[in-house]
Amino acid sequence: MTIKKFLSCLALVGLVACYPVQPDNGNTDNPGGTDTPGSTDTPGGCQGDVKSTVTVTSLSLSPKEIELFIDSPRRIPVHCTVDPPKAESGLVWTSSDPSIVRIIDDKLLVPEKLGSATITAHAANMSASCVVRVVEKTKGCVDMGVSVLWADCNLGASSPSEIGDYYAWGEVKPKDVEYYNWKHYNFARKDGANYTMTQYTTYDKRTKLKPEHDAAWFNRGGSWRMPTQEEASELVANCKSSFKTLNGVKGILLTSKVNGNTLFFPFTGYIESSNVTADLRYPGEVALIWTSSLETDSYCRSAANGLSTLNNVVLHSWSLRCCGLNVRPVFM
Repeated sequence: MTIKKFLSCLALVGLVACYPVQPDNGNTDNPGGTDTPGSTDTPGGCQGDVKSTVTVTSLSLSPKEIELFIDSPRRIPVHCTVDPPKAESGLVWTSSDPSIVRIIDDKLLVPEKLGSATITAHAANMSASCVVRVVEKTKGCVDMGVSVLWADCNLGASSPSEIGDYYAWGEVKPKDVEYYNWKHYNFARKDGANYTMTQYTTYDKRTKLKPEHDAAWFNRGGSWRMPTQEEASELVANCKSSFKTLNGVKGILLTSKVNGNTLFFPFTGYIESSNVTADLRYPGEVALIWTSSLETDSYCRSAANGLSTLNNVVLHSWSLRCCGLNVRPVFM
């Protein structure tokens, strides 16, 4: 099968291999682990004397403090909650100390020197702030000019060209090839001829991994975690892609349109096992990584979101949760 045909058939594969979710006693949470189913640059980063004309009923930013690498411009990596939502485009952003952090070009933060400054989102009647600390680069992180920092290699690898480990979605430890199937998946339970998804279902309504089910957080701790689908899509939208061979390993190189930094994703393939075969599929041809986001449109929610490659393009895809894919952590 060609790679193009393989990727175009992901949805079909998901439907064939999935089993129906069935509720179990109506419980929604069990501590034992089973749930039933044109640029402007103005002095001071304050956009001159421009003032917001929008009036809002609520405005908040999260998190309240972020870190920014020196010499690495980055889109404002905070979540703005505003009511009404359409008022967000009318907010005015300012920096308390443009000698440390300037704001230009549609919320692009430009770090000037080490130190701290406060960025503020202004409406006509209220404001919300976040502290920005400009620091030296954290080892293992790459600032691609987006809302999170990306690890320079896959989880379990020590360099960008190494393959790293494979994980089923929501599991935090790698396992032998023959165990990447529904029978050995942590969140599936045999129910007659079928398998029931026991967590992240239509019954518990969870669509993002808990920290304890996040392989990046479990293995690295601290501020490391798996990316959300929105963060993965943001990365792709702000990068250009090209083929690259690094240390003899084929892969795809993403180059930031914001600051020119790069990320390499080796063509590692993925693992899927059945009663007949258990193998690594498409090694050296395709790269697939998990996100922490469930694919809510998949049949019985048996799939999760990720990124995959087709030729020299990186695109959104989804895979069965029991399959073994790589994890590329992000740092917040």
